[in-house]
Amino acid sequence: MTRAPRPEVALLQSRAAQVLRKLVWPLAGVALAVLAAWTLTPALLAALPLTIFLGIYVAMQAWTVARRGVARGEIGLFDGEITVGRGRLCDRSSITSGTVIPGTVDGALVRLERGRRGAIDLAVSSSEQGEEVLELLGLDAAHAVARFRVQGLSLSAWKRRMWTIVASAICMGAGGVVFGITRMPWMFPLLVLPFVFFALAMALPGTLVVGTDGLVVRRLGRTRFVPLDGVADALVDDSDTFMNAELSIVRLVDAHGDTRAEILVDQKKQGPLQEGLHADVDARAHALAERIRETIALRKASTEPFDRSSLARGDRDAADWVTHLAGLLTRTSTFRDQGPPTEAALLAIVEDAASPPVDRAAAAAALSRASPPIKRRVRVAAEAIAAPKLRVALEAASEGETERLAEALADVEALERAPHR
Repeated sequence: MTRAPRPEVALLQSRAAQVLRKLVWPLAGVALAVLAAWTLTPALLAALPLTIFLGIYVAMQAWTVARRGVARGEIGLFDGEITVGRGRLCDRSSITSGTVIPGTVDGALVRLERGRRGAIDLAVSSSEQGEEVLELLGLDAAHAVARFRVQGLSLSAWKRRMWTIVASAICMGAGGVVFGITRMPWMFPLLVLPFVFFALAMALPGTLVVGTDGLVVRRLGRTRFVPLDGVADALVDDSDTFMNAELSIVRLVDAHGDTRAEILVDQKKQGPLQEGLHADVDARAHALAERIRETIALRKASTEPFDRSSLARGDRDAADWVTHLAGLLTRTSTFRDQGPPTEAALLAIVEDAASPPVDRAAAAAALSRASPPIKRRVRVAAEAIAAPKLRVALEAASEGETERLAEALADVEALERAPHR
């Protein structure tokens, strides 16, 4: 039996290393300009501002150019260690969450968060392959939370914070004029330092945690929880503006389209050198919305009853049984039932160790024509099964081997019926 291929990824150079690499020559130019201005002639001092500007420009551009891959190969998980190709990447225990971010590279990007140690970015060919990576590492919506950097859960509260900062800046400027007129300039720092501290505290982003029970936002030591009860979808909206900046918002809506909550991901300010930053904000917003949709689908599958009678063999032979199961997802509803089962409902049966083996094998067969990320979940479930015949059935379903699947399904059913004969 051949091993199922694992997703192929490219380990990208870290952002810090990328910026430092881009800054080597500009910083060297600044140092030479300062040295020349100090030792040769004051006339060369005119070149210093231009050199500094070029250095800043190159540093900003470093965030928008394509990032270099430093390693490439299949990703694996062995003895608690994540590998890329034949090289070790990191311990699985050091990863706190994983996210698929579309559009930031050619294909998609998988970001593995490691807390204060910095994120690891992996380039993959598509968002579907990125989901396979998360499922392989146990970081998908069914098995782990995901963390995102956001500005806040309340758009109106964020706008009030920004207006407060603007008002404080105006008051600081007026205070500086007053202190200058009254010949008390030494009082000005006493006004500036509290304002700077206050402005930074108000503008710092928070962390949004997406779990199966709801959303949690942590910011400046405060925590707010938003349940997903009644939320039907997550939509990205960038139609709102504030102070000449577009606001990237993820709206949580109910079944009637009414907004239940607004998540401000970030603002897209207008100006030069902003294209790369805008693309990063858009990618984070779409990644957050997609993760929330996956969580909503999981919650829906766990709460909606599923009639398992459609998985039964009946009087069909093994080949017809497989054909029937493979067409379950695309069948139309009739007056006798409520339509096809969802992929999430079938996956819940496959991954439920307490379900009868024949139900798990039949549900896996119903997913044999599903998308690659779903079939990856079936393969992961197969790796945790000790019973040989059930394991073969799930492996055959994940690989789409119809003949082998029919034989394995018949074996699992015969094994289950044997004690009752």
